[in-house]
Amino acid sequence: MRARSSGPATALLKRHRRGAFCLSAAILLVVDQPTVAEFLAANLRHAGFVTITTPSCNGLHELLQRVTPDLIVVDAEASDSALIAIAALRRQAGR
Repeated sequence: MRARSSGPATALLKRHRRGAFCLSAAILLVVDQPTVAEFLAANLRHAGFVTITTPSCNGLHELLQRVTPDLIVVDAEASDSALIAIAALRRQAGR
């Protein structure tokens, strides 16, 4: 059973064997290689997570205005602009 949602990062309700429901976490993947992004997303979805992928940090701020992921995963080989965008988000969040 899925909860009605306004966006792709809204948590889904999943029924476990005992009949209880739990919320799954949303993960935003910032990965520029499409095959790597799809591999990660498919495995995370299989594990019960909601995934959102974006190829770069361009527009990341606008994306985060629409969705609120529980975790953001950034490619280790991300460009300097991606790392600057993440640092700005952290400053904005007061961390």
